[in-house]
Amino acid sequence: MEQPFGSPSAQQHRDASPEAVRCAVLTISDTRNPETDSSGRMIKDLLEIKGHPVVAYAVVKDDPGQIRSTIEGWITTGEAQAILTNGGTGIAGRDTTYDAIAGLLEKRLD
Repeated sequence: MEQPFGSPSAQQHRDASPEAVRCAVLTISDTRNPETDSSGRMIKDLLEIKGHPVVAYAVVKDDPGQIRSTIEGWITTGEAQAILTNGGTGIAGRDTTYDAIAGLLEKRLD
């Protein structure tokens, strides 16, 4: 069956994907630190179990400047191919993750 708009099938996408992706994990929290960050630790462990090396990790306060500068630093070095964030996405006025990173997102079609 032909795919709409020339998009590849899910299997073709898997076949063309790398076996592993270098990842960075960012936990955004006013209450966690590397010792108490159970969600960040779980994300790191699951990535590594699946063969994806975690090349960077940080816990930052829910502060747009800290969030953005950490992510921009990882983008600049190019070491990480994927950046996973967790935390800081609640409904409180202090939860600013989306606002901090929205301008950094881009859709690539290559």
